[in-house]
Amino acid sequence: MLFSPTNISECVREWDDLEKGYQQMQDTHRLYKQKLEEVTKLQNSCSAAIARQRKKLKELALSLKACKEDQESRLSPKEKDSIAEIEESIKDKTNAFFEMEAFLPKKNGLYLSLVLGNINVTLLNKQAKPDGALYQMFRNQFLSYNLYQSFVQFLQYYYQSGCLYRLRALGERHNMDLTVEGFQSWMWRGLSFLLPFLFFGHFWQLYNSITLFKMFQLPECKEWQVLMCGCSYMVLFMGNLYTTLRVVYQKYMNNQDKSKLL
Repeated sequence: MLFSPTNISECVREWDDLEKGYQQMQDTHRLYKQKLEEVTKLQNSCSAAIARQRKKLKELALSLKACKEDQESRLSPKEKDSIAEIEESIKDKTNAFFEMEAFLPKKNGLYLSLVLGNINVTLLNKQAKPDGALYQMFRNQFLSYNLYQSFVQFLQYYYQSGCLYRLRALGERHNMDLTVEGFQSWMWRGLSFLLPFLFFGHFWQLYNSITLFKMFQLPECKEWQVLMCGCSYMVLFMGNLYTTLRVVYQKYMNNQDKSKLL
C-alpha cells in the first residue's frame, strides 16, 4: 500500500526521500549511458577487427594456394604440413567469426529494412535468441516436420511432372504449363499412393498446433509468438484438410457420373 502523507512534516519527509531516489536514479542513468557507450565502442571495435581478420585470412589463403600451385614440387614435407595446418586453422577461425558476429549488431536485410526501416532487431544475448527452453522443447519436432514436408513436396513435384508429361502427350495441356504448389483438378489421376502422405502431413500440422497450445499454457512461457504459431498451424491444418477432402470428393463424384454414363 502506498504511503500518503497527512501533514506538512510528512510531506517534507516524503519529498526528501523522493529527492534522494531521484539523485540515485540520475546516477544510475548516467552510469547506464556510460556503459552503453563503452559497449557500443566495443561492438564497433570487434566488428572492425573481424572484418580486418577476415580480409587478411582471405589474402593469406590465396597466397598459400598460389604457393602450392607454383612450388608444389619444391616444397618439403614439413612445409606441406605447415601449409595444411594453416589452412585448417583458417577454416576454424572463419567459423569462429560467424559465432562472434552472432552476438554483434548488424544491418537489417532488405526485407527488414523495408518493414522496420533502420530499427535494429539483432538479438545480442543468448537468452534472447530462439535457443531457450521452449525452443528446445519444440525444436526436434519442428525440424522433423520440415524434413517430412520436404519429402512430401518432392513426391508432389515427381507426381505433378508425370501428370503434366502424360497430359501434354495427350494434347490436354500446353507445353509451357509448369508444376504448381498445391493441387489442381487435373492432378488427381492415380493419386491414391500420395494421399496417405498428404493426410499424414496435414495431421502433423494439427499435432504441431496442439503442442504449441500446450506450451503456451506452461508457466515459463512468456512469448506471444508461441500462441500465434499454434494458431497458424491450426489454420494450415484446417485449410489443407478441407482443400484435399473437397477435391477428392469432387473427383469421386466425377468418377461416379462417368460410370453412370457408361
